[in-house]
Amino acid sequence: MNWTEESILRFIGVYKERPVLWDANDPNYKLTAKKIDAWSELSKMLNVAVPELKRKMNSLLASYRRERQKAKLEAVRLGTEDAYESSWFAYKSLDFLRDKYQPRPSKHEQEVSPINLFPAVLAPLSLLPSATSAC
Repeated sequence: MNWTEESILRFIGVYKERPVLWDANDPNYKLTAKKIDAWSELSKMLNVAVPELKRKMNSLLASYRRERQKAKLEAVRLGTEDAYESSWFAYKSLDFLRDKYQPRPSKHEQEVSPINLFPAVLAPLSLLPSATSAC
C-alpha cells in the first residue's frame, strides 16, 4: 500500500479504538485470539494485509518513541515537560500511548532508597545504653 498521511492517521485512529492491541490494562490484552481478531478487523477495514499493518505500526511506534525521547531531553534542558512541540504529523495522534512508554524505574533505582541505605541492624535508641548509666 502507498501510505499517505491521511491513510496513516486513519490507521492510527482505528488502532486506537482497539485497546486489546496496545493497552496492557485491557482484560483481553494477553489473549492472542482477541489480538488476531482485532488485526483481522483492521485488515478488512483498511484493505491491507495484517503483516503490512503490523510492520507499519512498528515503524510508527519507533518514530513515536524517538519523538518522545526528544521531548524528554528538551524537558530536562528547559525544565518544563510541555516545552517540546513535535513537527511530526502523527505525534499527536499517537499521544494516547504516552503512558505506555513511560520508563519503569531501573533495578538500581528500586534498590537505592532511604530505607535500604540504613540496614535494620541498628538497634532502637531505647535499647542503647545511656551515657549516664555506662560510666
